[in-house]
Amino acid sequence: MKTAIKKISRYLLMGVIVAGCAYVLWPGFKRYYAHREQVKQLESEIAKLEIERAELEKQMQALERQDPEHIERLARERLHLTKPGETIFRFKGDQ
Repeated sequence: MKTAIKKISRYLLMGVIVAGCAYVLWPGFKRYYAHREQVKQLESEIAKLEIERAELEKQMQALERQDPEHIERLARERLHLTKPGETIFRFKGDQ
């Protein structure tokens, strides 16, 4: 009888210890997973920004070497410039 009580008390004590550890560690695990999601989101944003940076560097190099086609395209897109005799048509929703 005493050995059965000792076994039960050992299992109960182990259960209490495991439950206590889980109670103490749970907030840390929640924070870890939240930060892991945030890291994934920031890595995705970094990848997008690196692509944008590469495109801007290409534009900068084209401007530095004074590429006439690139300069013309920028003037048409951003400044809405036209060649003599051309007409610009603007549609609703165009910016």
